Amino acid sequence: MKLIVLERDGVLCAPIEEPTGGVAAWQALPGALEAAARLHHAGYRVALALELSGLGRGLFDMGSVQAMHAQILGRLAALGGRIDAIFFCPHAPEDDCDCAFPSGGLFRDLVERYALEPEDVNVVSSTERHAQAAAAAGLRVHGVWRADGAAPIDATRFDSLEAVVNHLLAATGR
Repeated sequence: MKLIVLERDGVLCAPIEEPTGGVAAWQALPGALEAAARLHHAGYRVALALELSGLGRGLFDMGSVQAMHAQILGRLAALGGRIDAIFFCPHAPEDDCDCAFPSGGLFRDLVERYALEPEDVNVVSSTERHAQAAAAAGLRVHGVWRADGAAPIDATRFDSLEAVVNHLLAATGR
């Protein structure tokens, strides 16, 4: 099985501080949903991994998160794609959990649930903390330049999810 794990904000959609704006706050990055759909068509399982510390801090509720993700999943389904799983850390910073970034706990759990070897999993990150967490779990990290121009991480860097997908699919002859 081929698995690719995406950071939601900065890779699939424009960065969102907290989903308190609900569905209206979500905006797909150009070509990102189409790229994610191409991954699905090429036989990849696609997952999201993200931190939602606002849940633990009481800034928003699970209903807001579910509404946003329903919008993402619906738009992706209209393109023939899908997200197989959404993994997230709901804890507040003071909870000192193993799943918060930059700890690799969330990614280790994801790899274990799919029964894969860490080096067989690709991760697309736009933030240092997300990339550090993926690297801490031994996953292969691809960085996407963020819309604000900040350099993401010390990894193979691309300008969009579409560029990462082109690279991965070209490497497999697709």
